[in-house]
Amino acid sequence: MQSDWLQATRRGLRAVIRVVNWIAGVALVVILLILVANVFGRYVIVKPLQGTLEIVAVSLIVLVFFAMARTEVDKAHISVTVVVEHFPRRAGSILLSIMYFLGAVYLIVLGWRAGVLGVSSLFPRIKETDVLNIPLAPFLFVMALGVVLLSLEMLLDCFQPLPPEGDKRDEAK
Repeated sequence: MQSDWLQATRRGLRAVIRVVNWIAGVALVVILLILVANVFGRYVIVKPLQGTLEIVAVSLIVLVFFAMARTEVDKAHISVTVVVEHFPRRAGSILLSIMYFLGAVYLIVLGWRAGVLGVSSLFPRIKETDVLNIPLAPFLFVMALGVVLLSLEMLLDCFQPLPPEGDKRDEAK
């Protein structure tokens, strides 16, 4: 069984992931409302919304990067198990643990670089979008946070890469 600190860490991380997943849902609603308003304005009032593309673009950043960790929690990412399923369960588990670890290391580096890019878009001058002048740095920090949350979930998956024996979740896919 898993140790207490690992379970507590997993519960805490999942709580944070639930919160950012709700934020991703709000971003999806914003995208839908903006697009509907833009279509209505363009074809009914003949005056489209200014900056629709920018609002949708930054909302997509929030949607995608805040939903990635939840997708990992649900094990809904695309996975190719053609190699792992030919190994005995223990060897497959070790191989998956190594792959989760390498993926997490890559994502931590990606998140770190996104954070550095966010800081560099603040200094010496704040970088903004062209039409609405939306600062880009907060969305780079959103990207960094989303990627780091995904990498932390993958690090926790290193300790239990396969569902326990008798768990039918793996066979349902």
